[in-house]
Amino acid sequence: MNIRSHANTQTITTVLVPILLLAVLIFVLFFMNNISNQDNEIRPEQESVVLGSDDTIPIIPDVPKDAIPPLDSPAYDSTTISDEWLKDDDIVLAVVINDDARAYPLKIMNWHEIVNDTIGGKEVTVTFCPLCDSGIVFDPFVNGQKLTFGNTGALYESAMVMYDRQTESYWYQAGARAVRGSLTGERLGILPSRMITWGDWKTTYPEGRVLSLNTGHSRPYTRDSFAGYDRPDSRPGFPVSVESDRLPPKERIVGIELNGKGKAYPVKLAQGTILKDSFEGKEIEVVGDSIGRTAEVFFIEDGARVPAPVVSEFWFSWFINHPETQIFSRPL
Repeated sequence: MNIRSHANTQTITTVLVPILLLAVLIFVLFFMNNISNQDNEIRPEQESVVLGSDDTIPIIPDVPKDAIPPLDSPAYDSTTISDEWLKDDDIVLAVVINDDARAYPLKIMNWHEIVNDTIGGKEVTVTFCPLCDSGIVFDPFVNGQKLTFGNTGALYESAMVMYDRQTESYWYQAGARAVRGSLTGERLGILPSRMITWGDWKTTYPEGRVLSLNTGHSRPYTRDSFAGYDRPDSRPGFPVSVESDRLPPKERIVGIELNGKGKAYPVKLAQGTILKDSFEGKEIEVVGDSIGRTAEVFFIEDGARVPAPVVSEFWFSWFINHPETQIFSRPL
């Protein structure tokens, strides 16, 4: 090696080594900071994935239960107070039982996913899985036993897996059924609910109550943690066992199940209008919002609208549980 080459090598070494050491230091500090903040903020994206059959569900990795903490003693605010931080196009999961109207903003549900609650004197379990956009309200009684639910921190078919504290059985939220434990095969009853924009909620239920930001946990609730995730043609967040190209994977639908049969109503078809249909002997109306984001479903009984038990979710998640489903389409 000549003198010039040797000098160049020394110069490169002199410059690169400090840079590499600085990079290593920054990485270590970043890693340690993340570790120290884990108790303060668990992002929804940190959920793990469950793969396998209903009989044996290996969890990879084994995340502690309730790392995404459910709310057991939820606090509520008035519509006026909630209007200070919610925007008109924000989405809430709405439940009305015995004239008791409640709103569960998805910006809060993204971080907790489960609320064990009582509405209108009835005990309920309010759930939302951001990865499949499934908002479902369950009757928590199974075989006469009241169950309360926590979050396993795992996923099955790219959906949340709950557990009940009474038997430690695992429950596949989007499928409304137990997939592991002594209650395997049991199903949860689904109660009427709907997704609705905050603007529509506060107009329809000005005296209603809204899940409060005062949850007892520190989370950036005003931030949309899943912004951009809902692009209709994008794939599910985690592996699923079966897919269908009859609709884009993340097209939003409202689905009903009657007599063991399912039917999906694409939300965009109901935008600003009312879809009229009949299914399994029931007259049905699907009422869409003005922006094509949400829709509610009613049975028409004796000329009156009766809220229907529905699942609001992405198409891919509905299809997994209803592979023979019909899809509503407008008559030609």
